[in-house]
Amino acid sequence: MVHQFKFRRKFWLAEPLGQQIALQITNPAPLLIPVPLHPQRRLWRSFNQSTLLARAIADITGSQCQPDTIRRTRNTKVQRQLSRQERKRNLRRAFILKAKALPDHVAIVDDVVTTGSTVAELTRLLLRHGVKQVDIYCICYTPPAK
Repeated sequence: MVHQFKFRRKFWLAEPLGQQIALQITNPAPLLIPVPLHPQRRLWRSFNQSTLLARAIADITGSQCQPDTIRRTRNTKVQRQLSRQERKRNLRRAFILKAKALPDHVAIVDDVVTTGSTVAELTRLLLRHGVKQVDIYCICYTPPAK
C-alpha cells in the first residue's frame, strides 16, 4: 500500500493510512508538520505524500496541519540509495524553519522512516527553536538492509 500511495499516485490511500496512524496516537500533537520536499522534487512528483498523510491524521485527531512550517533548502539526493552516514551528510543544513511561533508539542509526519536521519535533522531544528516535545508519525519503519 505504501508503494502504491507513494509511487503509483494512489492519493486516496492517504485516508486509510492516516486512520491507521491515528489509531496509535494517544496524545495527539496540536501541530503536524509534514516532511517537506524540495520544490523541484515536489514539481516532479506533483504531490507530497507526507502532507497528504498529515492532513488525513489532522482530520481525525483535531490537530492542525502546517505544511509550510519547515522548508527544504537544498534538493538533496534521494535517501533510499544512501548509507546511514551518507544520509546524515546529505541532510545537514537542508532545512530551515519558516514558522515564527510553534507550540511546545509538535509531530513530524513522514511516510517511511528507515535510518531516521530525516526526522532526526528536523527534530534538532525544532528543538533548537524551543519545541519541547517532538513526536514522529509514520506509516512504517523499514530498517536498512544489512
